Amino acid sequence: MNALKPLLSRALLVLTCLGSLALIGCRSDFPDPNAKGPAMDVSTAQRNIQQAYVALEERLNRGQITPEQRDEFIVNYAKSFTEHLNFANVSPTKAWRYADVLKVAREWEKSAELYEIAVKAAPNPDRRVNDSLQLARVYAELGKIDQAIKTVESVFDVGVKDKAPILMATLYEIIPAAEGKGKEVQLAELLEKTIDQHAQTVVEPNLPQGQLFLSARPRHMRRAWEKAISLYSNAGRPDLARRAIQRMEVSLGKFATT
Repeated sequence: MNALKPLLSRALLVLTCLGSLALIGCRSDFPDPNAKGPAMDVSTAQRNIQQAYVALEERLNRGQITPEQRDEFIVNYAKSFTEHLNFANVSPTKAWRYADVLKVAREWEKSAELYEIAVKAAPNPDRRVNDSLQLARVYAELGKIDQAIKTVESVFDVGVKDKAPILMATLYEIIPAAEGKGKEVQLAELLEKTIDQHAQTVVEPNLPQGQLFLSARPRHMRRAWEKAISLYSNAGRPDLARRAIQRMEVSLGKFATT
C-alpha cells in the first residue's frame, strides 16, 4: 500500500486539475503536463503557466469564471508541472525559474530555498531586484514578515534605472501577503520607503515603456500612500496616519502636472 501512495497522490492531483478545467470549460486550451514526450523543461513550464494565466484572465474579464476558479485552476496547474520537474542539482542561474513555478503552486518553503539561491547567484542588478522581491513575497506568505521587509530593503542600493519593480512588487504582492500578521506599522513604513524608491526611478522617456511608467507613477504612488495610511490606522496609530497624510501631499505634489 505504501508503494501506491505516490501514484495515488499524483492521480488525485491530476484529477483535481482536470476537474478545475472541466469546471472552467477550457480543457483543450492548455498543454497537458502529463502528456508523453521529452522531459519537462522549466522554461516550458513557466511559459505554459503564464499562457494559462493570460487565457484565464481573459475569461475572467468576460465574466465566464470567478477569481476563485481562476486561482484554483492556476495553482493546481502549476502543481501538476512540479510533478515533472527535476529539482535535484538545480543550476543556481536557473533557480529563479524553478522558484517561480513553485511559488505559483504555493509551495512556499521550497520556493524560498530556491529564491535564496537565485539571489546569491544573480548575474545582474535586474535579476537580483526581481528575485529578491519574489523572495520577500514568499517570506511574507510564510509569516516571516521581518525577513520580508529586510529583503525588500536589501535592493534599495541598486541604481536608479533598476528601481522600477520595487514599489510595484511591494504594494501589489508583498503587502497583501504580509498584512494581518501583526506588523502593520512596519509594513506602512516599508511602503513609505518604497514610494521614495519609486520617485527616484529613472526611465527612458522616449521609449513606450518609459512613457507608460511616467504616466502611471503618480497613480501608483498615491495608492501606496493610501495603503500606508490605512495600515497605520488599522494598527491603531491615527497619529502616524495623520503625519503620513502630510507627507503624501508633499510627495505627490512633486509629480503634479500643470
